Amino acid sequence: MLFRSIAFFVVRSGAANGWKADGFSNGLDDGSVKGLAIPVDNGSLIGRALTSFITVESIDPHAELPPVLGQFAAPHPSRALAVPLVVRGRAAAVLYADSGVEGDGRLNRAALEVIMEVGAMGIELLPTRRSDPTPAVSRGTIPLPRREEKTAKEVAMDSAQAPTPSL
Repeated sequence: MLFRSIAFFVVRSGAANGWKADGFSNGLDDGSVKGLAIPVDNGSLIGRALTSFITVESIDPHAELPPVLGQFAAPHPSRALAVPLVVRGRAAAVLYADSGVEGDGRLNRAALEVIMEVGAMGIELLPTRRSDPTPAVSRGTIPLPRREEKTAKEVAMDSAQAPTPSL
């Protein structure tokens, strides 16, 4: 399982501020997570990930989650981790994920780390894309050369005339 519950926090003014949440059975959602602000230097699971720039896994979710999720810490999952989003040498955000209470305790740590690394690369590339005067071409807007419309009979005749590859 990739994760059961997940929350995304953005770092502003020395705190990890809740931005998005999904999968929680205790009422934590996109609206309520915005009320969470975790000081970066408080030594919590989130704080340790943001200051060390590496993924931090919870050793004791019962003790470590209340400083992170506040009133939404219960029920306690069997596993939880925090993956920082590091952009240009500083932690800009952190992804919290847990296995939930119904889950088997598995989390796909590697997949979550890849997601955050790709996100960081995308953010790092934004300034270069903004300074490039060439307009971005979105899918489906590139003019393609017109193809001649052929009937089924013409297509069959073309394939009959095509050279047969020798083996």
